[in-house]
Amino acid sequence: MGNNSTIDIQNDELLACKLGSVKENDPTDGKEVDLYYQPGKAFFTMQIGEIALSKPTVAFKKCRKIIPCEQVYGVSTFEDFLLNDIGSTYRISILKKEENSDKFEILNFYFKREEDFVQAQLKLDEYNFADRDGVERNICVLVNPISGKKVSREYYFSILKPVLSFNSIKHSMFETQSATYIEEFITELDVNQTSFNEFVVIGGDGVFSQLLNALMKHSDSSKLIKFPIGIIPGGSTNSLCCALSGKNPYMASKNIANKSLLKGDIFRVNMNDSKKSIYSTALTYGLPSDLVIESENLRNIFGRYRYIATAVPKFIKPTKFPVYESEVFYKLEDDHQQQSSTDDAHIEGSDLRVCGISIPKIPDGDLRSDSTLFKFGNEWKKINIDEFLFHAIITHENRSSVGKDVNAPFARIDDGFMYLFGLKKCSRIEALTFLSRASKGTQVDYEKYFYQKATELRFKNPCGSYFCSDGEPYKSDDYTVKLLPGFVNLMGETVKE
Repeated sequence: MGNNSTIDIQNDELLACKLGSVKENDPTDGKEVDLYYQPGKAFFTMQIGEIALSKPTVAFKKCRKIIPCEQVYGVSTFEDFLLNDIGSTYRISILKKEENSDKFEILNFYFKREEDFVQAQLKLDEYNFADRDGVERNICVLVNPISGKKVSREYYFSILKPVLSFNSIKHSMFETQSATYIEEFITELDVNQTSFNEFVVIGGDGVFSQLLNALMKHSDSSKLIKFPIGIIPGGSTNSLCCALSGKNPYMASKNIANKSLLKGDIFRVNMNDSKKSIYSTALTYGLPSDLVIESENLRNIFGRYRYIATAVPKFIKPTKFPVYESEVFYKLEDDHQQQSSTDDAHIEGSDLRVCGISIPKIPDGDLRSDSTLFKFGNEWKKINIDEFLFHAIITHENRSSVGKDVNAPFARIDDGFMYLFGLKKCSRIEALTFLSRASKGTQVDYEKYFYQKATELRFKNPCGSYFCSDGEPYKSDDYTVKLLPGFVNLMGETVKE
């Protein structure tokens, strides 16, 4: 090809930064190639042969191998002194996952020259997950083997363990043996003796809630609650994990290995009749709570779809459609981030912030909640709705891993607020209309739908009422809910879809 020829070069064919000549995989018989680094691509190798352009630029022929960043689950570097006899002293290993495959693959590249190896280390350092803050990581992994479709154990062995092992991240796995296992495990944990400094739970929202509550009951809760917590979706709906890593257990594992941290909001529920406090990210009252209680006997038959199996008869039976009574009061304080009380003293000084994510504006007296015009302050305001099909409190968008519905698209796990949303008293047809709109993401404008931003809530329900916190039922007819903004260190990234 002459020097005056022109050719269309695609973006992935352009040279980036040459890291040196290396041998692939087995250095004894591997083919020698050139290794390159390019932003947006972790690395790629080029076939031999140059193309002369009309301008004084030289590009190689089309890349033989490109690994996009999202497929890289770790990069490790080694000095292979035993290979000196064949001239390949330095090695870079990449853990990658094919886009449409459930298997990991390790690719090895062997460098002849130390300077090329050092340059490659610097370029690929951002993919080395093992040592980010100079502290040796040691993760306590808690696996609930019966959550959802009972895939938690499989997710540990086939996804999380390979990623952590490749990145030399220490961890120990424990399977929950009973409903009280996590509480008993954490109670016996000696903060001064344990080498654990992070937690990961594989299961549903209830497993996270069990861990959170156990940590808060511990005598050293102020220390334990600072440990980063990661979640891999192995439950029925996995609402919180979907807010952190989407529905993908691979992405959740990658965020854990990469130690991507954000300050997550939770709330504390005080049940006035029993003085019991629980910590949670989601609470429901009404039809969803009844479905949780009634569907428990169907767990082994329908798994994550047991809620649907329980709900269908309520829509087709000729009996009266359920209505639930509830008096709801709320506060919306502009200075809630700076406030602390005696029983919340351990969160003083934590990094409390409001994330700058763009979400739909909710007026100070949200018209969707039918509340009276409201000014920021410490006064309780009553929502002028007393009959519901359901209402729920969440700190995140309440995304389901089963379907495409997002119940509260205006909420984020780190925006510094909690949200009450729900459906007013309605007929079967109106409830089905809501479900249809929710599946398309258009329920926010539905006349029966309401929502309210808040920093504190109080509920007065009929005697003997139940509510559910992260899928676990509790009996109480009078309870308050207080936001704890930025309270937990969660490993993940807010989903922007």
